[in-house]
Amino acid sequence: MSPTVKVYQPGVRVTLFKTVRRAFLDGTNPVSMRFSDQDEVIDLTPFLGEGSGVRTSKSVREPAGGFSLTFADKPVKGTSSFESLFGIIEPMDLIEIRMRHDPPDLIGNVISAGGSDKDPTRPTIVMRGFVSEVVRDEIMAADGKPTRAIVVNGQDYGKIWQQLQIRLLPGYVIGEDLLSSFRLFERFGVGFKTVMPANEFIAEVIDKIINPYLAGFIPEDALLPRAVIPDIQVTHGVTSIAGIQSQQGTVYELMRMFTDVGAWNELYLEDREDGVHCVFRPNPAKDLDGELIYNKVHNEDWSIPKPIIVPAKDIVQSRLSRSDANVANYYWVRAPRFELVSDIDARLFAIQGNDRDNVLLENYQNSAVSLYGLRMMDTQTEMGGDAVTTFNSGQDKQDQQKRNNDMADWIGLRRRALVEQNKDNVLLERGMLRVRGNENIRAGSYIMTDRGGMMAEYYVAQVDHEYIPFQGFFSTLTVDRGMGFVERVRREGGASSPYLAELYGGMGG
Repeated sequence: MSPTVKVYQPGVRVTLFKTVRRAFLDGTNPVSMRFSDQDEVIDLTPFLGEGSGVRTSKSVREPAGGFSLTFADKPVKGTSSFESLFGIIEPMDLIEIRMRHDPPDLIGNVISAGGSDKDPTRPTIVMRGFVSEVVRDEIMAADGKPTRAIVVNGQDYGKIWQQLQIRLLPGYVIGEDLLSSFRLFERFGVGFKTVMPANEFIAEVIDKIINPYLAGFIPEDALLPRAVIPDIQVTHGVTSIAGIQSQQGTVYELMRMFTDVGAWNELYLEDREDGVHCVFRPNPAKDLDGELIYNKVHNEDWSIPKPIIVPAKDIVQSRLSRSDANVANYYWVRAPRFELVSDIDARLFAIQGNDRDNVLLENYQNSAVSLYGLRMMDTQTEMGGDAVTTFNSGQDKQDQQKRNNDMADWIGLRRRALVEQNKDNVLLERGMLRVRGNENIRAGSYIMTDRGGMMAEYYVAQVDHEYIPFQGFFSTLTVDRGMGFVERVRREGGASSPYLAELYGGMGG
């Protein structure tokens, strides 16, 4: 019986969608007929050759992902002339990047004309984004042979919520002076309330600010998304609209700052087949038993997709570490927006009983003061509890007392979540895994490595895909909250030895 040979056939598809359909140079001087008669959709895949490459990078902890594309400087054959990509691509044109590592599954499938969504030959969507820079690199080598390349750099749709700025200046938007205390409401129709649930606020910003902006400059006949689709999974907490109404900066910073993104929530954009989704969800951190910490704290049944299995044969490089750098045993959470309108500070300093165990973990094995010293983790929440109806002062005694109790409970929940996420940091692995290209691994997902039955789960905070023609397709994963060490110490010796399991299921097998 002949052995089975695994065949890899990495594929990529890069497409340019012209959004800058220029008819004039400066509003008065027209461009040539040749230039204005360009195709609105150009397949850039044939321009990939020796020395070319497609690279994408996406992190859940950055406002935008990025891409860098290197093409051979071949002419684009138009209807009336030839032109370099350097003379066609402009900043804010749209790029779609699709990748696939294995050959398409053609058995039992029908190849559809035009590359429809159900066409099995169509690679998986990896990134959609906007061009930021176009570079033409020309070099005359020592042997007299010229080398020409076009480099296109850009960001995904996250560029938009960084590009949109809120500035409270007269005339910042022509004809629309932002003068009242409800500036966001006047400008965009957002936030005409004293408080708003965080999930509602994110949805409003997408609907009233981001999507109208996208629809305003992406042509109606474009084949790429003209709107961001909300994927909102946060269900707890309200935000202070009064504070947001005075905030300046990028729309992303506005959303991030007032919705506890970082310590408790995640906010990022994800490209899927049906469009660009804005993911706003609780941190998907798990405890040592694999249970979502959010569910433990809030007694809920929230779920996330199952981990993607990464077999040992797909791992090209692994660099993992553990450290006591992030060990903490004293946890403190403030609510600065309430410190001037209530006695919340006094309540927090009076913590005792069970609440004290969520502040000082002096005897907990993985963060004991006797071993690691006293280490503080101090952060703040900009949100209020679900029952909070105002962030303002001047409440009557009964309402003030109720709000104080609600906020004390909210801070207690926030502090408990912080403790559960960080109390075992000394056991958790973090680092980098370089694997054979896997277009299904996305930032914000979990993977499960399998090395001879030694299974370990890791959270993927960042994914860098790299496709090099004639060389291959690889993915570099930035991971944390790794359970490798946890699984090692749970295994027995002998045939169950983790070292032997790793040898049996060696990398790149």
